[in-house]
Amino acid sequence: MEARGSRSRPGDGPWITALVALAVILRVWHLRHGLPEFLEEAIPFRQALTMWGFGGRPTDWNPHLFHYPSLTLYLQFALQKLHYAVGHALGAFPGPADYLLAVRTDPTPMVTLGRLVSIAADAVTVVSVARIGERITRGAGLLAALMVVCAPGMIVAARSIFSDTVMTALALAALERMLRWHEAGGRARLIAAVVLIGLAAGAKYPAAALLLPLGAAMVSRRGARAAGPLALAALAAFAVFLITTPFAALDFGAFARDFAFVSGLATRGQLGDLDRPGFLFHLRNLGRDLGWSCVALALASLGLVVDRVRRGGPERIAPLVLWLALLVFGVPIATAHIEVERYLIPVVPIAALLGAWAALDLTRRAPPALRPAALAIVAGALAIFALTRGVVAGAGGARSTQIEAGRWCAAHLSHDQVMLQEAYGTALLTRQERIETEAGALYAAAGPDAQRRYRARPWYRIVHWPLTVVGRCVATVTPPGGAPVTLEIFPHVVDLNQMLYDPRLLAGVDYVLTTGAVRGRFEADPARFEVEHRLYALLDSTAERTVSFVPGRGVEGPEIVIYHLGDRARAAIDARGALDPLWWAERIPPSYRAQADSLLLPRERRGGGAVRDASGEPSAWVKSLAPMVADRIATLLDPLAVNLAEVGRWPAARSLAAAALAVIPSDIEACLVFTSASGRLGAWGDARAAIDRTLAALAGDGEPPAILRLERAGILEALGEPGGARAELERVAAGGGELAAEARRRLARLESPAPSHPQPPLRPGR
Repeated sequence: MEARGSRSRPGDGPWITALVALAVILRVWHLRHGLPEFLEEAIPFRQALTMWGFGGRPTDWNPHLFHYPSLTLYLQFALQKLHYAVGHALGAFPGPADYLLAVRTDPTPMVTLGRLVSIAADAVTVVSVARIGERITRGAGLLAALMVVCAPGMIVAARSIFSDTVMTALALAALERMLRWHEAGGRARLIAAVVLIGLAAGAKYPAAALLLPLGAAMVSRRGARAAGPLALAALAAFAVFLITTPFAALDFGAFARDFAFVSGLATRGQLGDLDRPGFLFHLRNLGRDLGWSCVALALASLGLVVDRVRRGGPERIAPLVLWLALLVFGVPIATAHIEVERYLIPVVPIAALLGAWAALDLTRRAPPALRPAALAIVAGALAIFALTRGVVAGAGGARSTQIEAGRWCAAHLSHDQVMLQEAYGTALLTRQERIETEAGALYAAAGPDAQRRYRARPWYRIVHWPLTVVGRCVATVTPPGGAPVTLEIFPHVVDLNQMLYDPRLLAGVDYVLTTGAVRGRFEADPARFEVEHRLYALLDSTAERTVSFVPGRGVEGPEIVIYHLGDRARAAIDARGALDPLWWAERIPPSYRAQADSLLLPRERRGGGAVRDASGEPSAWVKSLAPMVADRIATLLDPLAVNLAEVGRWPAARSLAAAALAVIPSDIEACLVFTSASGRLGAWGDARAAIDRTLAALAGDGEPPAILRLERAGILEALGEPGGARAELERVAAGGGELAAEARRRLARLESPAPSHPQPPLRPGR
């Protein structure tokens, strides 16, 4: 019998409590999965860390990132501050810098606390689902809540830090309040629904579409008189959104830029999802989470909704509102060219409600004698499927391919071995990260205990292979005396990845780590990603497949393969010749070359798209891509060159540094690697030319870094120009710090009868 217009019955309370307890148990089972290696995206958590003030720097309340609204970011920030306050009172964190450095040392306690937000959000979702369903049909709420509790996708997401779980909790709470208001009225209930919609939109933008089901509920209850209150409700929800994301108005330019970027992803897609909508991907995951029988029942419920609407009566509105909510969350992800599992999270509880309602409604239409058996079979089957999948999902996460790969690397990589790894590999501390942290203001502001714990972390020469998956692939070209013009480089930004999959970039590398999360998407479209596909084939045919880690029962993560580049692989790489510093430019489409040259050069000086001009310098269109090179290519070249130089692989390091300097002469790190490598190889003339070019490129920015002056002094000394070396050293010695002290030592040595020519350091503190 229908429980129309009533609250959940008193007897439901213990059942709801039991379901919430089960939800928490399944989600905390492996809450610390992956830690202390922090591999997940966790944008709210990571962005909250950027807001901290330390060393006299105030808190920055502007997140400066609006791909997501700010509510979950502020929630994570508040938890971090609370954790710090307790730790500070107990003496664990003498200051904010100690806390932030502790996150980099071992983020386990901070991340575990942050993940509890998602678990609490799921608990709210379970309660809301139970209350909504029990108001529609007796038993539907408990059955739907059980399916939500045990949905594998929701369990996995709740053990991470996402905005989606918080948005879903607030969205379901808003639906529960608006349906209760439709049943019993009351201004407080309507206000609560509106506030919850605003908060849900403050967690993630799509929840703003809940104004549509709210409008249906208001029109159903008030008829034509609902127009004014609905407009007022929309304004109120927007005001709540602005309270949670105030810098959407205070920093509107950044908000508009990021919001436009996120909105464009639906049509542009991302790596692996360029040409197809996400419908089948999400449908498969919905079947995994709820079972195909529940999915079929949820779809069949549309016919029941139509029947109820035709018959009229107040009981029709709840299923109608749920279907509208299903559409506002489901249609965008089904039509968008993006395949991300967590986008399905708000759909799962709504589909579970519709499926449970349809199951019970249909069984109650059976003949009276068969009704109890039909009800037991249908509800039992749905419940048993849910419990089975839920236990399996809850038990999962104890092992991870990424963690196992990290342990292998920790056991086998030495400090003189260099590994290049694709995204979604290990999260081990790299040499580059270690140097940058210890040279930064955060490390300097932290206390000695925090610094000591950080220094105790082992580091590895692991270089991350940059991966470009979303966005537009354009460049801004400014003609002489004209306004800037935006030109498309590639049809899609993922085409930039091919530039970094040239085998010659692996010269000097010891190990390569590939991940199924990246490789699988490239190999799924070998025609488009031919360059990447060829590199994988080269690794498979010439490198030693040292070890692989495959996901499966109880093991999560992508498939990971680690190759060792032995003699055979090195010979195959060397056979391809030396790396041209402008190798990447050969892959730029003719359309961009022609358009850029037509804007930058008069007709008689255009080179027909050639990479170099008549003097051998990069063509104008090549130079116009310097920002792209700095953003997409030098992020691999610089750290890889530094690591290779530090282990004495000077030719490979010099080649990579030369590629960066070809269009970015102001790249200080590349310049220092190039000059050091050139000196080691006896090419002091090349070293001088490179550093002079870098100094000239930096001339407009004031006095260049002292390390460049010190480096130039060493080069001039090696070239037999002690006067020039002395002039450079005197300029450095006039300053302060370690470099000034080093300059004074060298000046004293220059006065000795037989000066030597030590190689200067690559960078301060090296």
